[in-house]
Amino acid sequence: MKRLLLLLPVLMLAGCVTPPALTGAALQARWQERQQILDRIDRWDLQGRIAVRAGDRGWQAALRWKRDDGSQRLSLHGPVGAGTVIVEQDASGTRLRDSRGNDLRDSDASRLLQRVTGWRIPVDELRYWVRGLAAPGTRGQVRLDGRGRLESVSQDGWTVHFVSYGTFASLQLPEKIDMVHRPDDASDVELSLRLVVNEWNLNP
Repeated sequence: MKRLLLLLPVLMLAGCVTPPALTGAALQARWQERQQILDRIDRWDLQGRIAVRAGDRGWQAALRWKRDDGSQRLSLHGPVGAGTVIVEQDASGTRLRDSRGNDLRDSDASRLLQRVTGWRIPVDELRYWVRGLAAPGTRGQVRLDGRGRLESVSQDGWTVHFVSYGTFASLQLPEKIDMVHRPDDASDVELSLRLVVNEWNLNP
């Protein structure tokens, strides 16, 4: 936490008067600094909205996402007529409950959500994207804006565009993210997600 506080001015500067666009080595240095800061954020209470669409089908839900070190709880209010869907994940595994009486368990949160909503939401990758980071473990094509922030990333079949950033707790964090998954099989439909963050509470 002390190291995080020492690095905060790097991101606080981005929330003040818009500085000149960075290029070259200066841009890469700022991006490296941002990654160090954002990677240390592992506890949050986030509130917002998520919309999912595939072809002519889709749904929207209010989202609350609480994360504390290795455990997390995602609450979706209103998807596909399920009322409230709650996903809880810790070292022992993942559990999903909803208003229709489903009580499901699995090792993978994305797989559980797919069983209830019909679509696979990339929860593991979203844990990084929501902070403005590329997910580790896979190679991705990264594009930065002139302030050293992630503008877009393509990885695991997803193209992620960071539409806008907001200032939360003096940090520049994603406020609106658009995600598109284009399947390898031409018979499958394209899956689009939009995440809008209304409120971040860091280290609750």
